[in-house]
Amino acid sequence: MSELDRRDFLKIVGLSAGAAATAGCEDPASKLIPYVVQPEEITPGIAVVYASTCQECSAACGLHVKTREGRPIKLEGNPDHPINRGRLCARGQAGIGRTYVPGRIEGPATRGADGALQAISWDDAKSKLAAKIAASPRKTWILGGPVGPTLDGVIDGFVAATGIAGRLTYEPIGRRALVEASEQVFGVSAVPIFDLSDADVVVDFASDFLDTGLSPTEHAGQIAGNRDVAQHADGGARVIAISPRQNLTASNADMWVAAAPGSEGVLALALAKAVAVRKGAGVAADVGGALAGANVDAAIKAAGISRATFDKVVGKLASARRAVALPPGAASATSAGAGAAAAVLLLNVVVGAVGSRLQYPAEDAKPTAGLKDVLALIDKMKAGAVDCLIVHDLNPVYSLPAKAGFAEALSKVGLVVSFASIADETSERAGLLLPDHTPMERWGDASPRPGVRSLVQPTVTPLYDTQAIGDTLLGVGRAMGANVAAQLPEGSFKSVLEANWSGTSWRKALARGGVFGATPMRAVAVQPSAANLRPTAPRLQGAGDLTLVAFPHSFLGDGSGAPLPWMQEIPDPVTKISWNSWAEISQAKADEL
Repeated sequence: MSELDRRDFLKIVGLSAGAAATAGCEDPASKLIPYVVQPEEITPGIAVVYASTCQECSAACGLHVKTREGRPIKLEGNPDHPINRGRLCARGQAGIGRTYVPGRIEGPATRGADGALQAISWDDAKSKLAAKIAASPRKTWILGGPVGPTLDGVIDGFVAATGIAGRLTYEPIGRRALVEASEQVFGVSAVPIFDLSDADVVVDFASDFLDTGLSPTEHAGQIAGNRDVAQHADGGARVIAISPRQNLTASNADMWVAAAPGSEGVLALALAKAVAVRKGAGVAADVGGALAGANVDAAIKAAGISRATFDKVVGKLASARRAVALPPGAASATSAGAGAAAAVLLLNVVVGAVGSRLQYPAEDAKPTAGLKDVLALIDKMKAGAVDCLIVHDLNPVYSLPAKAGFAEALSKVGLVVSFASIADETSERAGLLLPDHTPMERWGDASPRPGVRSLVQPTVTPLYDTQAIGDTLLGVGRAMGANVAAQLPEGSFKSVLEANWSGTSWRKALARGGVFGATPMRAVAVQPSAANLRPTAPRLQGAGDLTLVAFPHSFLGDGSGAPLPWMQEIPDPVTKISWNSWAEISQAKADEL
């Protein structure tokens, strides 16, 4: 038998592999269509990066969107943005999936009596909504989540021009309690800005600042730098977590105080009184009235902690030179939430954090609706006083308490309009769907704090027949006639956005992601009303000795992240559970039961 040389062997192997590959290819061939007119900024095979703003939470971190051939493929933090400084949390990273998720609403549609959806044109959809509003303007309401300043102005202008009954801006996990606390203690209607970069002791009252707090990415970056061993020989800041649950912050803290849920306010005021006594007379002269009402023994009992633990926290705060305390977060947003937050603000006064590690922006926050306001609207719906309800950037059927009866009240409304881009529980009950673009497809802006203005710019052509909510509302207003149209801005929503940024270089702002300046701050002083502060534990409903603490999920948030598979499959940072919901209970209580 003759030998097979190397060249013939490679021929045979190559032929066999080619034949096997040909037999295994069952998908139809697809053709790559070259650009007829290639955009000058795009070179096939080379990525292009655009600056934008994350829309997954109210922190509004800066983004760099990496695109390939007109498709966003990766998100990273914008190093120039003063909030996140190049960092980006898991929710921000996974936000790109909103553009590609299969559950998107692909175009405007109406729902028939049988519940089936029927596609319609955008002109017909706008005409239908315009006719409904014109027929009953005083029975039309807008219920939505927080939006950027330009879109916020367009919606307010639409309300004024059409003469509809009103608009409620509601956030399931909001900061209303903290604003109310600021009003009571300092007389300002604003959200304080906390700086942890030079603190030596940080006390977290169940805010979970590393995960779901006021500005998680910003604060995580600050505390990481503050605990850098290379820069701090003593290990940097010490973190004390006071929380009924071992959340991500408690898991990384130097000390975890497992206080009873709802006791944060009375415990914070007791700590403030004890620290003031330890530091000496005159330290807290302006908060003496409020501290006089603190009962240390009662607070320790309510919190369910030992006296030794309480004294240890007092000792650390009293000896600290740059301490700061963070007020309770969403998990403690009870009926007593504002009082608890006010007590923590007073503790910051005692430890000397106000004016440095706790500051207030010079501008007040725009008022938002509370749960009571939404419940009042639900009562109107049940009474038949709402004939048209427009819902945007919110899923109230899911996020509101079931006993509020929002889903049942929708049946009393003549027309429910949803601007959801992804199908959700509320859009399933809507009679008219006007799907908005996703954040990767639309124009917009954000202003998380004064002096910081961020742009949202599209990085992909809309994949479906969707339309920006700003353009839709402007179109509806113009369809209602010349009188309404005359009160609305001309042109598209993008032109309105550009007009709002007319005082800046538009191209430079687009390239950088916005205009980032220093936040103007104001000096604040404790108001006489603070003397009336008497925080109490919330009155809990139900029977038994167990308390339910409903906390925001690390990645799903208030539920808005639930449609995204990436959000669902990331293991929870504490329990390591994914693709599931769960209830936590201590090992001791489990053994007892």
